[in-house]
Amino acid sequence: MIEISTPFAPSLIPRCLIIDQAALTGSRLLEALATTDMDAGAATIRITATIGVTQMLPADQDFNDMMQRADAALYRGKEAGRNRVEINLT
Repeated sequence: MIEISTPFAPSLIPRCLIIDQAALTGSRLLEALATTDMDAGAATIRITATIGVTQMLPADQDFNDMMQRADAALYRGKEAGRNRVEINLT
């Protein structure tokens, strides 16, 4: 099962359509990876991924602020069990 998680209850913090589309795209990518076997010589392996999603916020000073949030989401997703899309809007 692939999970999309956010630290917010959806009714408390509305997420914009772009974030929803990014999370859906990430989820589709995870599903595609889950159904693709990779030939590694004598073995066949499965690839998984964890994807951090965010967007530019009004308080961001530059692109690095957004990338740091995406990176934090990525590592939070890995700590929560990997193979998931994690959204960070803080």
